[in-house]
Amino acid sequence: MGLEDEAGLLGLIGLRPLSPGQAEITHMAVQPGTQRRGMGRQLLALAAAQGWTDLSAETDAQAVDFYRACGFAITSLGERYPGTERFLCRWTQP
Repeated sequence: MGLEDEAGLLGLIGLRPLSPGQAEITHMAVQPGTQRRGMGRQLLALAAAQGWTDLSAETDAQAVDFYRACGFAITSLGERYPGTERFLCRWTQP
């Protein structure tokens, strides 16, 4: 799924269905010129509007604050790769 305007693609989110209503976010990207303008939140809202009520993502320290700010619960997965802590981010629609 993606967001576009007259200039083209602004951002996209990829989901892997796990069960009805539950999906894993496999990737999310926003055009560099539109970052920090709410596009990531809009992509998450787009996923929720499509009926996904339980979303999860595995990420690194660079993106974990974004997910936390969006209401995801954060769990450390430890150092899954040498020198790199990974996190499980999970959101369930209230």
